[in-house]
Amino acid sequence: METTRTIVLKLKPSPEQAAELDATLAAFASACDFIADVARRIHSTNKVVVQKECYREVRDTFGLAANLAIRAIARVCAALKVPEKAHSKFKPTSIDYDARIFSFREWDWTVSLTLLHSRQRIETMPGERQKGVLKGAKPTAAQMVKREGKFFLHIQLSDEAPEPIEVADFIGVTWASPGSPRRATNPKGIAASPSRGFAASTTCNESGSSERAPREQRRSSGGLLARKPGSASTRTTSSVRRSSSPPKAPDAGSPSRVSRGYATG
Repeated sequence: METTRTIVLKLKPSPEQAAELDATLAAFASACDFIADVARRIHSTNKVVVQKECYREVRDTFGLAANLAIRAIARVCAALKVPEKAHSKFKPTSIDYDARIFSFREWDWTVSLTLLHSRQRIETMPGERQKGVLKGAKPTAAQMVKREGKFFLHIQLSDEAPEPIEVADFIGVTWASPGSPRRATNPKGIAASPSRGFAASTTCNESGSSERAPREQRRSSGGLLARKPGSASTRTTSSVRRSSSPPKAPDAGSPSRVSRGYATG
């Protein structure tokens, strides 16, 4: 399975480069609005169909490079498939880049971007984390973003997901709602049922066998299990013990219920 990570680099353009970045953002957003009108008119969000309908006109009208026009068409078709964005306007805040109109150079930490009138190499301001992640990487996709008057490049890195780690020994505890018994298992898969309603009456030692926890620990765990926060009828540990203990047989010398007249016949 392939995963994608996004690394954000802050751009450090010159005043002339910043002006051209703004012009490119404005032209890209205007082209997206135009493409959206065409797609609505022909009732299609298929990239091939929309591109055939308006690609040449987009390039001639807005002056975008070939792949910038393709990126604009792809963005519009993806947005129109979402009902909430079907009638939205595009803002001049971001541009999608692919490998033909973007490149990253590690040795001087610069990026090359195709803009409205030229291709510019722009300095970046990477941090230690960005340097560590981008070291030796060859990204092929990015998104240029303007946020709060500053320019950023969101570089996308694709890689294979690592294989899941197989776990040999573990202790699993299934947590239930307050008042329900818990069940723990040791590394051998032997279930340990808590006795007398206590949540932590059984533990597992290093050998994998189960053993009872100290009495004080079981008492405190039973009290936590019996109490439910915010409830008016809060049970105590002693009530749990009383409810789970078997009834005592009456003494021989004490009067029985029959002798007191509670039973008839």
